[in-house]
Amino acid sequence: MKLFKKLAAAALAAVLALSMVGCGKANSVNATKQLVLNLIADSAAQGDAEVNNTAAMDGIAQNLLNKAAELYGSKEQNEKSADALLIAASKEDGMGFEAGKTYLVNCAEDYQYKSSLMPNAYKQQFFFMNLMQSSFTVQLTQNGVNVLPGSRINTTKKADVGVAVGKIGDKTYAVVVMMPIK
Repeated sequence: MKLFKKLAAAALAAVLALSMVGCGKANSVNATKQLVLNLIADSAAQGDAEVNNTAAMDGIAQNLLNKAAELYGSKEQNEKSADALLIAASKEDGMGFEAGKTYLVNCAEDYQYKSSLMPNAYKQQFFFMNLMQSSFTVQLTQNGVNVLPGSRINTTKKADVGVAVGKIGDKTYAVVVMMPIK
């Protein structure tokens, strides 16, 4: 559990770092995603773990982000926080989750700070706090989708990871989806 939280925190810290210099164009999204993946890989290597970015996991992260953005504009969805929208999106069909597998989902806003007076270390600390408050576990069972708050994934030595960056409402978020495979 610690490893996944550490990996997710490092990944989302990278998003924050890039958000301070990025201009919001499509190229910055690709650069943000690659930086997140590189930081996750570096952090995993330090913990003797291995992470692999896969198209399937990227697809799940993007599906969740797209569905959350769609739900944001719907009248049926009363709660508009990114966490609530991603949890609701996780319960929808077609997200890409496989039966019998466990997924850890994290998200954080790619907030654009207006003041340069706040040191980067404080910005990252706020980002880490948001990350810890935004994780949930998804399991697809025969009875449907179980969504549990927080991380329910124990330490693992190998995981697949996917990253998506995009808008939910008028804010930009990074969504990281991890699945232990060993």
